[in-house]
Amino acid sequence: MNDFKRFTLAAALAPVFITSALADTAVLVQVTNNTSNTLRLKYLSVLPPDYPTSGYDVSPHNLRNINIPFQRTYTYPTSGWQPTLRKVSPVQFDLTYEVNGHICQLATRLEVPIIPGWSEPSYAPHWSKAVNSAGNNNYSCNAVISQKMPEVPFNYTIKLTIDENNPT
Repeated sequence: MNDFKRFTLAAALAPVFITSALADTAVLVQVTNNTSNTLRLKYLSVLPPDYPTSGYDVSPHNLRNINIPFQRTYTYPTSGWQPTLRKVSPVQFDLTYEVNGHICQLATRLEVPIIPGWSEPSYAPHWSKAVNSAGNNNYSCNAVISQKMPEVPFNYTIKLTIDENNPT
């Protein structure tokens, strides 16, 4: 087989060898309750509206892990020429906890734009989070994105902490 035929065969089969697969982008939310009262989950955007949320409540001075998978299709970057990467829809969700009339809301989003690059395209993940707190000033809410996977499937961990403010 001469070089021209090999090149033609390789060019014809190249799209077959681009690795594309479904993967679950897992978001782990670690809710830490540093209060003397139970945190009650009021809203989690990935649950159906009438789904019971009491299973996600967090006892006083306790930790609850909530693992939320999002199924996405990625083109896995490989060495060598790759014509395109698959566009990935954002991963986002909201949750709301309540303790004694105080509301703590967490919103998070993962965006995975494609950077063209001069030789090969690549994914450029960006993680964001926002925390809102409303109600009496007896409690405070804080969230930190503690672990980020920079490669497909871009899993990440958010540590949400709700503390009791002790007056001095």
